[in-house]
Amino acid sequence: MCGELSESEEELSAEQEAHLGRIVDCHAHPHDTKHFDAEQDGVDKLVCAKMVCMSSNLHNQELTARLASRHPEKIVPAFGLHPWFTHAIAIEPFADKLDHYTRLWPGTDDERHPELTEELMRNLPEPLMLDEWIRSLRGYLDRYPTAMVGEVGLDRSARVPCFGGHIAPVSLPPTREWPTGLTKLRTPIEHQKTILLAQLDIAIIYRRNVSMHSVAAQGATQDVLADLKKKHKTHHDDIAIDLHSYGGSKESATQIQKAYKNVWFSFSSTVNARSDKTEETIAAVARDRLLIESDWASARGSDKKLHEALLMLRSAHDLHADAAIEGLEQSWQLFLDGNEETGERSGQLITFDDFSRNEHSVHSDLNRQYEELRSRTKLTLLSWTTELDKVQSTAQHEKAASEEGTSHLENDGDLASSRLKVNVGPSGQQLYQDGLSSSPLVLRMYISRVESVDVMLTR
Repeated sequence: MCGELSESEEELSAEQEAHLGRIVDCHAHPHDTKHFDAEQDGVDKLVCAKMVCMSSNLHNQELTARLASRHPEKIVPAFGLHPWFTHAIAIEPFADKLDHYTRLWPGTDDERHPELTEELMRNLPEPLMLDEWIRSLRGYLDRYPTAMVGEVGLDRSARVPCFGGHIAPVSLPPTREWPTGLTKLRTPIEHQKTILLAQLDIAIIYRRNVSMHSVAAQGATQDVLADLKKKHKTHHDDIAIDLHSYGGSKESATQIQKAYKNVWFSFSSTVNARSDKTEETIAAVARDRLLIESDWASARGSDKKLHEALLMLRSAHDLHADAAIEGLEQSWQLFLDGNEETGERSGQLITFDDFSRNEHSVHSDLNRQYEELRSRTKLTLLSWTTELDKVQSTAQHEKAASEEGTSHLENDGDLASSRLKVNVGPSGQQLYQDGLSSSPLVLRMYISRVESVDVMLTR
């Protein structure tokens, strides 16, 4: 999230542009500037093969969506909350805005934190419950089947801006100037971790790759990776995670590569050129785990930043341009598709077919799959046991309808206590993106204060 290049920056040569035309900018923020013009976004002038456009706050998710819709051949959208803006998310119910922020940053002796001034309180965004944010995130992932989750992560060093925490001053009247500078307030790391893990859970359910931020939080980040692997077991490898503008040591990079086969590392001149340790860290990363990025806050100038990152990689691994670019192409494809160790990642919702392909009754399949879901998500479905037989009979009743076309059933009478919605159709294409097994039975399980979690059976 940096500024824009000045007019004096020299242009890329034809050869450099040819090189960039084969490279994906795996992490950029083309709309994270107050000068962003939605009508002249600059994306049509990009030279790079594709750009992964990161969202960061509650305001710019829809800007990312608009860019992806306008430039589908160039923009890969990513949706998620950056740790700098997680203070706007409430984990526990709150009475009002003041209640949320005084809990997040308590003062002493029943006094409000001195940094929580009236001016800052006016500028801080209205808090949103975590489950409401997750519902919004799922909506974006449903709308954009190739979208990633990002930018998400952890940051111990970041302080809340005086203007409240949005890149764009959506809470300020147009006649007011932005407050400048930073407060002394930092979002607690445990608050950040809770929100990060919730977003990573959704990434795994949707099988979407992740771009992760980690600053002054290397230990906490490795704890999150370990927790995720323990919680999701084999499904942990259904996604790939890119540690963007990676600032850890070469020893940490080596350790992470050994422990997690689904973690990649990307580097940018925007961030990583500040450290004299960057070259040795890049050299410690296997070439099939390496990506590059601009991490630039505008489409204008991002190609030059991407080329600088390419030069950093070439220097660290002592590579000619063609060899470096070929390696990046292969690494990006592995990041998208998986490899022999992690297995293919299709970007589809978890179908649970891989748990068992035996011909069991609907009752036993639902019970087994619910138990697996519950163990991975720590969610509890209301009145599951008492309503299971009704689910079974409903599913059997709907089987015949699937032969004719997609059928929809919502029985608020029989299934009210468990709040289940059953959708049955001959093809997953009517319900989700392409590629699902034919004739899936989809049970969308609505859980109190949590957006729906999807379970699929193949008859």
